Order: sequence, then structure tokens, then C-alpha cells
Amino acid sequence: MVEWVVQNGKCLNIPDLRCTRLPFRRAAASPNIHLRSILCLLLQTKNGTVGALHLGDKTENRFDSDDIHLAESLATLAAIAIDNARLYRQTREDAKTKDLLLREVNHRVKNNLAAIQVCCTSSNAMFRNRCQSVAMAPC
Repeated sequence: MVEWVVQNGKCLNIPDLRCTRLPFRRAAASPNIHLRSILCLLLQTKNGTVGALHLGDKTENRFDSDDIHLAESLATLAAIAIDNARLYRQTREDAKTKDLLLREVNHRVKNNLAAIQVCCTSSNAMFRNRCQSVAMAPC
């Protein structure tokens, strides 16, 4: 059913599974499923399809236009919630990556500054030694 809904881009309302054509009839023949009416809608956002919403009932002709409209509204809200959860997770992962990169940059900057400081200290010491040597040299 989901495949059909994805391919056609619209909801699927099956009023009676026993009277529908294949492949949907296989769902009605399953001993674990006692549904007669099924409504299947896509969960879509501007970023694409995130899933499908299935509604079922044991009575035939259960879903009318009001039910379909309500289910479409719920599907839209569910799709937005799923998309927002994905975006939130991605934002958290990006923040962790940014934190890791900032730590690495900070570490490297500290190492470079320490090396520069050692060079400056060595240069300063060499300069002092030369100055002292020049000052002590006989004329």
C-alpha cells in the first residue's frame, strides 16, 4: 500500500479489503488482520517523504471525506514533527562536531604559541648572551 501511495502521491482509501484488487487483497487474507477499511497517507515535508500513516477499521466504508481531511492534517503534523526531530538531531550532531573542531584548533593554537614562546625565550637568551659578550669584550 505504501508503495502505491508513494508512486501516486495521494492517499489510498480502501473501503473494503475483501472487495479490492490485488495486491491489497493479500492483506485481507492474512489471519492476523481483521480489517475491512484502510486509509493510507504519505507523511510529506518540503524535504520529501518521511513515512506513511495507516488507519484501519473492522467495519467497511469507515473513512469518509471528513475522516480523510482529519487524517491528512494529522499526517502533515506528524511529518513536520518527524522532520523537526531529524533536524534537531542533526543540529546536535553538528554542534558536537563543531565543539570537537574548536577543541582541536584551540589545542593546536596553544601548541603553536608554546613553540613560539620557546623560540622567543631562546632568541632572547641568545641576544642577552651576545650583548653581555660584547659588553665584556676588551676594546
